[in-house]
Amino acid sequence: MTRVRGVASLFLGTALALALASAPARADSDGDRFHDPRTEVGFGMLAGGYEVGPVGGGAVGLHLDLGRQMGPVKLYGEYDFLSIGDSASDTTDPVRGLLHRGSLMARYNVAEIGGGRYKPIQGAFWLEAGAGRQFIHWNAGGVLERDDVAAGFGGQFNFLLARDTPNPRVLGFYYAFRAVIARSPDADQMQPATCGGPCDRATSPSPYDLGLFFNMGLQFGR
Repeated sequence: MTRVRGVASLFLGTALALALASAPARADSDGDRFHDPRTEVGFGMLAGGYEVGPVGGGAVGLHLDLGRQMGPVKLYGEYDFLSIGDSASDTTDPVRGLLHRGSLMARYNVAEIGGGRYKPIQGAFWLEAGAGRQFIHWNAGGVLERDDVAAGFGGQFNFLLARDTPNPRVLGFYYAFRAVIARSPDADQMQPATCGGPCDRATSPSPYDLGLFFNMGLQFGR
């Protein structure tokens, strides 16, 4: 986990350096209003699966974010609210809870289509990474707090509104795939090597929990 956090920190630092170095130059040189720095707010839905130690199943919830788009780079904070736990169809007495998650993320557009000086529509395809903090409240009682790291990819279709004004607005629709990794709460307990399925060699269970999500929603910036 320390190595993964280091990679996320490196990504964030690199993205910030790219933003400071490239965003003003692009905005001044190509006349593309999509490259003008802007503040964005976003709202979306999350759906996928999540693990917390032995508890795991479907997860759904809401996503909110606020950030600054600077040319191809975006730095933002986000808040996720999710219902997590065992599936009622697979477990007689399912363990369920609510997850609150806040994180700092960096995003970089690896490709763009449209836009430019005259086109009011742009498509952007990006990679992202960051680190966050989870607060899990179980329905039957108990709270778990832990750090995590996240990485993903996605795309956004942007529409320029009031483009002839000094402060044009940008409306975007985005879709994304996200992986979240956190250390399992029982990772420090000695786990014997085992075969979870057909295997040639027994190994210890993974000390990390994984969440995989599909995220889609709207962004508004100016």
